[in-house]
Amino acid sequence: MMRNRPQDAFRCGPMALDRILLATNENYKGSRQILESRSTNQGMSLVEVNSLAGRLGISYQMAKRSPGAAVIYPAVVNWKVGHFGALTKRVNNKFLCQDPTFTDDVWVTSKALDEEGSGYYLVPPGQLPAGWQPVGLDEGAKVWGKGNAGANSKPAPPGVAPMIKPDCSMRGMADYNVDAARVSLSISDTPLGYDPPRGPPVNLTISYQQREVAPGSIQTYSNLGNKWSFNWLSYIIVDPNNANANATGYGPGGGTLDYSGFNSTTQSYAAQLETQVILVKTGAATYEKRFPDGAKQLFTLSDGATVYPRKIFMTQSVDPVGNALSFTYDGNFRLVAISDALGQVTTLSYELPSDPLKVTKVTDPFGRIATLQYNGAGQLWKVTDSVGLVSAFTYSAGDFINRMTTPYGETTFAMGESGSNYRWLEITDPQGAKERVEYNSYVSSLPYSDAANTVPAGVAAFNQFLNYRNTYYWDKKATAEAYGDYTKARITHWLHTSDINVASDVPESSKLPLERRIWNGYPGSNGYQIGSTNKPSKVGRVLDDGTTQLYEYEYNGFGKVTKATDPSGRSTTFVYDTNGIDLLEVHQTTGGMDERLATCTYNAQHLPLTVTDAAGQTTIYTYFPSGQLHTVTNAKNETTTYNYDANGYLQSIVGAVPTAITSFSYDGYGRPRTATDSEGYSITIDYDAIGGDPAKTLDRVAKITHPDGTYEQITYDRLDPEWTRDRLGRWSRKFYDALRQIVATQDPLNRIILYDWCNCGSLESIIDQNGNITSWIRDIQGRLTDKFYPDRSNRHYAYENTTRRLKAVTDAQAQSTNFSYFVDNNVRQVSYTNALHATPDVTYTYDANYNRLRTMTDGTGLTTFAYNPITASPTSGAGRLA
Repeated sequence: MMRNRPQDAFRCGPMALDRILLATNENYKGSRQILESRSTNQGMSLVEVNSLAGRLGISYQMAKRSPGAAVIYPAVVNWKVGHFGALTKRVNNKFLCQDPTFTDDVWVTSKALDEEGSGYYLVPPGQLPAGWQPVGLDEGAKVWGKGNAGANSKPAPPGVAPMIKPDCSMRGMADYNVDAARVSLSISDTPLGYDPPRGPPVNLTISYQQREVAPGSIQTYSNLGNKWSFNWLSYIIVDPNNANANATGYGPGGGTLDYSGFNSTTQSYAAQLETQVILVKTGAATYEKRFPDGAKQLFTLSDGATVYPRKIFMTQSVDPVGNALSFTYDGNFRLVAISDALGQVTTLSYELPSDPLKVTKVTDPFGRIATLQYNGAGQLWKVTDSVGLVSAFTYSAGDFINRMTTPYGETTFAMGESGSNYRWLEITDPQGAKERVEYNSYVSSLPYSDAANTVPAGVAAFNQFLNYRNTYYWDKKATAEAYGDYTKARITHWLHTSDINVASDVPESSKLPLERRIWNGYPGSNGYQIGSTNKPSKVGRVLDDGTTQLYEYEYNGFGKVTKATDPSGRSTTFVYDTNGIDLLEVHQTTGGMDERLATCTYNAQHLPLTVTDAAGQTTIYTYFPSGQLHTVTNAKNETTTYNYDANGYLQSIVGAVPTAITSFSYDGYGRPRTATDSEGYSITIDYDAIGGDPAKTLDRVAKITHPDGTYEQITYDRLDPEWTRDRLGRWSRKFYDALRQIVATQDPLNRIILYDWCNCGSLESIIDQNGNITSWIRDIQGRLTDKFYPDRSNRHYAYENTTRRLKAVTDAQAQSTNFSYFVDNNVRQVSYTNALHATPDVTYTYDANYNRLRTMTDGTGLTTFAYNPITASPTSGAGRLA
């Protein structure tokens, strides 16, 4: 980018002005003049930056400061390295230097300005203090700043950044994903874990991020090698000498998130943009993360550093009701034990004398073990789970994993990049199918903007630069059929961060190959830069008929929806407690109406005590101090009671009839062993135990024995159920491919059915035991387009031109069933063409205030649906079909 498009790359001067405007104008929402500013191969001169400042309404002057002179702020500072930054704030003897092109805010002293600054500034108008002198045009024209070409933002912890695929992580085997904004390979594995009867689960999840940048060049604490981390490791990084400085959270599981906007009165930072988590300073060296659901993470173990960076490690993870995981460290800041809410202890071992900070073994309270092995370069090489299943990794330069081997085969990875503005990653699965993910800051063959009539009304869409800062994803089907064709990729167009040279991980819009673009609007966003949250307030697209389909949302500070409006204008309002967590009321508020649908009350653990519906019917809940449900009493005053033992294991459920009792017992691993119903019918459950060793288990059901001695049985092939026995002793079998897809089934009579899969992961054909074939064809988006039956007759499926809504189904005799829709996707009409037998159309209408059916007109006439009214004084059946 710096070579090919310096006009976009070298813009540290405009970005410094952007920071000045943000610091001095609370209503500032970004400037298109800054967005559209251009630089040269040399960057921008001080004169050019000053000229742009004037056009922005910033009447600053060029000046030169002598070492030791008083520092003027706000100001644009020029550094000796040929770069501009913004001085926006002073706290004690430090100045906040905001520099979006280098992503981080830095607090600097006047001495640092003396030593690292060129002496040249843009400062507010007025008389210059001692040690300052004005700068003329000729002199200012020789002062240049280039800045950075920009980069995608730093990796975030697992579960935060948008990923290419849905999360499908599993016990027993490593799996991959891709961070879409950064094109960063992500691998995760959960080789060990269990769920205690109360409190947070205790699962060891290890995570690899290709672009992981752990703070500090040397890991002086528990680790798994470069670019790996795990979900029990997290710390806060602060400057012990500057209480107002931003803080950084590392992990859990790797990745970082920045916390800014420290409020000295509340001792808290502003809600984090991606997670809505609030970081609170609770002591001189203690912090607390507060989550939108009421959960907390406590950071109380400081490494004692007296200068930046000080690390404060996580010592507890507390669920919303107060049950905690506690983390114990040794004197070397190695995590050595995790205690669950019952006091059961999981231990971590460090068995490498040459590298005593690397975790080599994790043992749970039941004796189950996961091991981690490293190669000669200190890279994580092999992970073995509790049943002996192995995931192994090989590396190329830069700690990049180029091969992952699991019990199902080898997956290979290849990557390339040109700076941070062109990145690609290709994945080849064990069967040879490929995927490609590419971030490209500029693709000339794609349109700069969309047609104006395809931009939805009501969204502050910035319909420019659509061929910039995009991530392109070709799934296995698209890679096979249209490799490298950008128009056939799934496109995500990112908002800028506060730096217009850097893409955020918040989607501005997205586009599938065969559909129109979907646009997003965000609170506080100007349409091209991030706002105050990553949760969209507007989601819109233009339909085939030119109508805008718009969904609208409002949120509270924790990111919870307080109002949702569908494309037909129906609005639902959600009222929360002052804590921002507990939902108190739900109202339907379309068009100024206000009908209360539900009312809730809560205890201090954020658990509902009562839920009252629109008809005034109340359900009452009680709990044990642990937060476990004790009783549920319905509106008929019928009570169901849940009883537990001292550790919190459910012992019995007593229904409204006292004799309606279901009871449970457990084995030594905390798993259900028996279940007995109210009639005394009891089943006994056995679990997988590799080689007969009960510690080698993934807690999978292997056998269910009934009172008469008959039993059902399951045996497993790696992670999948292979053989299944019914109570009559008949065995069935399933066969799997390297992607864990069923490719054949065999029933007790040895009849075999074959399954074939397309690259999109959908079923492509079935061949039954008689050789009859049923098959499906899909388009490049994976949508079904044709189904062929064994007699070769078929059905064809057609979709709207710009959406994924089904438009028509046509059979082998050319008879078509046609669908039309309202703007909210409700079916408007089903009509029939070329029908061999005349078939009347069916039309529907819907309630204007609630998303419910009002009328249906078919061949028999008009059917009307009426509903009981919802009134201020609740009445029986309110809201139900009358």
